Amino acid sequence: MSASASEALDPSATDDAGGAILPAIRWSLARDLRIALRSRAELGVQLLFYVIVVTLFPLATTPERNLLLTMGPGVLWVAALLASLLSLPRLFAGDYADGTLEQIALSPHPLPALVAGKILAHWLTTGLPVVVLAPLLGLQYGMPGDALLVLTVALL
Repeated sequence: MSASASEALDPSATDDAGGAILPAIRWSLARDLRIALRSRAELGVQLLFYVIVVTLFPLATTPERNLLLTMGPGVLWVAALLASLLSLPRLFAGDYADGTLEQIALSPHPLPALVAGKILAHWLTTGLPVVVLAPLLGLQYGMPGDALLVLTVALL
């Protein structure tokens, strides 16, 4: 059977099929979540960096409540952005090093869907833990509950 005939029989093999997008995202998401959860130490480095930066910053300034309340949201945001920069090289580096990235690009599934699955897995393993920790760390700056809620929703 020729390649075009096998593609005609497999609806998920075409790029323009709307039904091929969700399976591609699901496959990429599951694959990258498995890989990320195998290397928990890399995930811990980012969270530890976030906690250390946010925790040490008030110790380096005066303990004045108004000052901490004023600079707290900015410190939490900047620390979250810096922590996310720590994990960005990991997004495609492993796949590039072992040749998987080329195989993903040659896959019959839509490339944007596969990349979207990778990005979603990356956010779930690196962004979501930071969002969960942000309100807890915001308490040390004396931030009120409504400001913590706005910070959490904004980090999503």
